[in-house]
Amino acid sequence: MALQGKKTNELNIIFPQTGITRQVMREINDCLRQPGQEITLDLGQMVELNSARIGRLLRVHKKAAQKGKHILLTNVPPRIRILLELTGSDKLFQPKTPNPRLAA
Repeated sequence: MALQGKKTNELNIIFPQTGITRQVMREINDCLRQPGQEITLDLGQMVELNSARIGRLLRVHKKAAQKGKHILLTNVPPRIRILLELTGSDKLFQPKTPNPRLAA
């Protein structure tokens, strides 16, 4: 996991292949406690997304929404984008993919 971004405006989290770990969740929760931060989750390196990880993403979304914040997913691999679409989660996160054919 790598954290990047400006302290007050945004936080970019680049997920490792292992995905959404407890450590990542702690970092996200810390960011949600700070005022003015929007969080971008870069899934470009993630290779799989199972139901537990989708559940974690949904919990992150719920916590962010309660604080009036938005979570954006970027560089979503096609395989993961399909899973998000099948579960309806794509509507919550508005994932961005590097592949223009999938972005339409």
